Amino acid sequence: MDADKLRVAREKLTRVFRYLEALNQHRNPAKRQLREQPWSLWMRDLPEHPAIERGAAKASSSKPKDGNGQGTEEGGPAYVLKVRRPRLSRPPEPPGKISAWLEDGWDDPSNAVAAAETLEPSESRREPRIVKLQRIRPGRRHGSAGNFCATSG
Repeated sequence: MDADKLRVAREKLTRVFRYLEALNQHRNPAKRQLREQPWSLWMRDLPEHPAIERGAAKASSSKPKDGNGQGTEEGGPAYVLKVRRPRLSRPPEPPGKISAWLEDGWDDPSNAVAAAETLEPSESRREPRIVKLQRIRPGRRHGSAGNFCATSG
């Protein structure tokens, strides 16, 4: 391919990408007002937590920084907000009546909690008994079980 054809092809390709960029900006305009955003959280409403650090907004970004991103003049931080991954702690053990129903992995925060649908009680009785966990209709209350009720069958 000679240089002239290559130049023309690049120009056409550049025009196509500029058109696609303009079309994207037209179809998805940047939200410039806070009220246009789907949600917002003010700095003053952030929770107090060891993983959240508030910095200070600086009027000028021309101040020298050290290797850690900290402002070296006046010792102030060079960030507005810094959020670290929180340290996970083990959840409290559930009561004995509930723990028998929980499937393995209930204590992993990345998994959804799963409950067994049936449970055979360990009590020594002559006839076998199976207890089922049933979801109850909203509006009915069965003690503190929330949306579930254990029934024996």
